[in-house]
Amino acid sequence: MAWKRELGNQAYIELLRQPLEVLHRRHPQKPPLIIIGGDLNYPLINWSTLPSSDSAGDTFLDILDDFHLQQFVSTPTRHGDSTSSILDLVLSSYPSSIDKLDIGREFSDHCLVLFHVLLVPAATQSRTRKIFLYNKGTIKSVLP
Repeated sequence: MAWKRELGNQAYIELLRQPLEVLHRRHPQKPPLIIIGGDLNYPLINWSTLPSSDSAGDTFLDILDDFHLQQFVSTPTRHGDSTSSILDLVLSSYPSSIDKLDIGREFSDHCLVLFHVLLVPAATQSRTRKIFLYNKGTIKSVLP
C-alpha cells in the first residue's frame, strides 16, 4: 500500500483509512499484520503524550487508534535551525514485529530510520499436479 500525506487536506488523510478497512474486512478472524513507514509529516503531534494541536493530526491519531497501529519512532528525525521534529514514522499493528529501531545519520533533510521486521516466513505447500506424458501414450490407450 502506498499513501502520501497531502499537507492540510483533511479528506486526503481519510484516504489512509480505506485500504486499512479493506484489510480488516478480508481478515475478520485475525487482524492483519500492517507495517507502515515513511515521512508522514505530522510535526504537531507530540508522540510521547499523543495530543495534537491540529485537526489533521487528530484525524491521523484516530486512524491509528481504530486500526491498533503503534508508532515506534521516539527521537527527532528532522532537525531545523530552531526545532527538531519526529516526521518519519514506523507504525505496526503487531508491536512485537518491530525490533532494533535506530535513528541514523542525516540523509538529505531527514535522518535515516533503520529497523528490523521480525517475521517467520510461512511455508507454502506445493500442490500435487498431474503431468501428462504424451510421448508415452499410444493411440490404443486413448480409443475405446
